[in-house]
Amino acid sequence: MKYHQRWQLAELLADRLFDQPAVRRLLEQTKQRDGALIAVPLHPWRRFWRGYNQAQLLAKRLGGHCALPTVQPLVRCRWTPTQAFLHSRARRTANLRDAFALIHPQQVHQRHLVLVDDVVTSGATLRATARTLLPARPASISAIVLAVADPRHRNFQRV
Repeated sequence: MKYHQRWQLAELLADRLFDQPAVRRLLEQTKQRDGALIAVPLHPWRRFWRGYNQAQLLAKRLGGHCALPTVQPLVRCRWTPTQAFLHSRARRTANLRDAFALIHPQQVHQRHLVLVDDVVTSGATLRATARTLLPARPASISAIVLAVADPRHRNFQRV
């Protein structure tokens, strides 16, 4: 989906994700609490070259299943090398330092938020986006990811 212009798979994958009871429960609770979905933003050049933001496609489809709005309070303001080629947690964290900016804090103030991304490996991207959202004082921040890359075989548990 991400690297081979297979953006159409995002809807199918989001549908399968929504079929997971824990995902459905989190989305329904978020809706009941006047929450919103936030797709992890891509840098404008990466979005231009790829033609789409895979996290945005996932978020829109998930939100459509339960009438949950998708908001865009963040932008990716600094070009960074792709995280896929950085293999240590420290390098991934450093790569994303100051990569995001909060441009619409009113969209998330006192709201329950769910970050949506396609893959999590070290969690650096989710931590960086959540840290950027904190000055807007959201009520809570959760995350939904399509896949977990576990190259160290840490055997993460699905929730």
